[in-house]
Amino acid sequence: MERGLDLDLHVDESGDGGARALIEIARAAVRLGFKGHLQCGHCCSLAVQDEEFVLETLGAVANAGIAIVSLPMCNMYLQGRTAGKTPRWRGITLLHELKAEGIKVSIASDNCRDPFYAYGDHDMLEVMTQATRIAHLDHPFGDWPTAFTAVPAAVMGLSDRGRLRWAIRPTWCCCRPASCPRCCRVPRATASCCATVAPSTPRCPTIATSTPARSQRVNDLRDALSGLELIDHPVQLRQRSRDFYWYSPILKRQLDGKAADLIAVPRSIEEVMRVAAACARLRVPLGVRGGATGNYGQMVPLQGGVLLDMARLDRTLWIERGRGRFEAGVRLEAADTAAQQSGWELRMFPSTRRQATVGGYVCGGAAGVGSIRYGQLRDSGSVLALKVVTCEETPRLIELRGADIGKALHAYAPRASWSKSSCRLRPLSLDRDGGGLRRLRRRGTLRPGARPVRRIIPEARQPDGMAAAALLPRARRGRPAEGQHVVMIMVAAGGEAGVAALAAEHGGAITLQRPYREERGHTPLYEYTWNHTTLQALKVDKDITYLQTIFPPESNVAALIASHEMFGEEVMAHAEFQRRLGRTNCSSLQVVRYTSDERLWEIVRQMETLGIKLSNPHSYILEDKGARVPSADLQLAFKHESDPHGLLNRER
Repeated sequence: MERGLDLDLHVDESGDGGARALIEIARAAVRLGFKGHLQCGHCCSLAVQDEEFVLETLGAVANAGIAIVSLPMCNMYLQGRTAGKTPRWRGITLLHELKAEGIKVSIASDNCRDPFYAYGDHDMLEVMTQATRIAHLDHPFGDWPTAFTAVPAAVMGLSDRGRLRWAIRPTWCCCRPASCPRCCRVPRATASCCATVAPSTPRCPTIATSTPARSQRVNDLRDALSGLELIDHPVQLRQRSRDFYWYSPILKRQLDGKAADLIAVPRSIEEVMRVAAACARLRVPLGVRGGATGNYGQMVPLQGGVLLDMARLDRTLWIERGRGRFEAGVRLEAADTAAQQSGWELRMFPSTRRQATVGGYVCGGAAGVGSIRYGQLRDSGSVLALKVVTCEETPRLIELRGADIGKALHAYAPRASWSKSSCRLRPLSLDRDGGGLRRLRRRGTLRPGARPVRRIIPEARQPDGMAAAALLPRARRGRPAEGQHVVMIMVAAGGEAGVAALAAEHGGAITLQRPYREERGHTPLYEYTWNHTTLQALKVDKDITYLQTIFPPESNVAALIASHEMFGEEVMAHAEFQRRLGRTNCSSLQVVRYTSDERLWEIVRQMETLGIKLSNPHSYILEDKGARVPSADLQLAFKHESDPHGLLNRER
């Protein structure tokens, strides 16, 4: 860092599933604020690690801005090599998954005719043909050729190299084969190279991909959606058709393997309407994907069809006078950052704010940090307007305001495809992360002070070391002792003294206090709350799941204590406070030591005897999510109007 150098590191070049170098490099790069180009090569171990750790590693790599270079010929030659045994795996890293996370992926070869790789001719055309076969980079080829050309050039800071442009004289150009498939099948001797080719009249490329036989439905869809960004590679179909349903062992059994036939990535409302029209005309199921942070499998395509990925609709359209309008694909963190630049901020947000989108939150969210003061998302005034696209042969763009917002708000996208949202903002205030208020009394409900407390996140009782370690793995000074409570608070700067006084009033003490900051490599306290608690606990114990419950308003803390006394360490409670129907109450996403389905439902029945209601997180059926919402009849009528063929989020 002192010398301003870039780094290229050889990382995890083995079949060891316990290798951790890549994720630690990513964390270190963020922690140290490394500003140069950083590339990691090989990363073979990713292919043999469990899926949850892979997802965590990919997120860390993406956050750190690390580029990955794969060397498939050398890796396939070396990995799994044992005398007298046939190799059991291909030895290459997770190219498709890395690329799907927005990570820059290059493909090359690092050894020629030496002990590490006994073959090779420094021939990038050979690298491309072999990598295409080894890593399944075809059907479709898409932009994979740039992994051998433009992407590595950009990683090296040579943005003008590795690409052909009109009126730019290339240094070298491979000739003869006219398409990617031909490049991969013709003998290399027929591909000649010549130096400094003069520019010629540009022509449309004649890339012809020989796709395997597909269902007529998919073929018809591809024809109807020609010109849109479409994804049909099996790996990406499986990866993008998932949310966090695997928190539930029941949903994992039911939904594993479900995937869309085709993913469409629109860049405009007009393209959203094209997709909706094609699905309606061909009677193809249509699902909608935001940030894929849901837990109920609501975006998982149960019958294949099209998955509408809204990631490219990511513009903040305007922010003014305490209001903001955002396209559906805007990340909540990006929306909050844009609002702060104008002196405002989001009134509430979920613990998934880094990944969740505005559209996904409006569609499937309910509350979040800030809900003590501002209530739930469905409360009047939180969402001011919605623009939705109907799923009909001739789709309509409908703007919903006032009471009509309830037609599509918190409806999990079975009603219409959302495209834009207008949300209420609050004046910007600087926050401070608060830690534990220890030794809270067991009676009464913790009340936020009148001014100082901006957002109370959870109240959690830690019955054993496992839960405490899962919640606060790095904040050692903030960990509670056994038998103590912990409260995490986000408070406006200047209100710390009021919080300390409130803690003392209830027999507590401040155990951790730090400035709030939102940056890569730093885990804010809110990511140890809501259902992120389950995610943190799963990193410690893979045999846990969770329940989503609502406590009786008149005896919320008493019911919380009673449930802990009833189940002990089998059900570990943490409570998130929010305002419901004008009253501050708590709900909980209790961490449960899972043993069987039967025991899980027995726990639910016993909780009901305490007045605790379940919003079932182990079902993808909407009606299983708890009490009937006031706008349910309105939503059902709008469903029939906007989706007459029942294609959106089918079988929910």
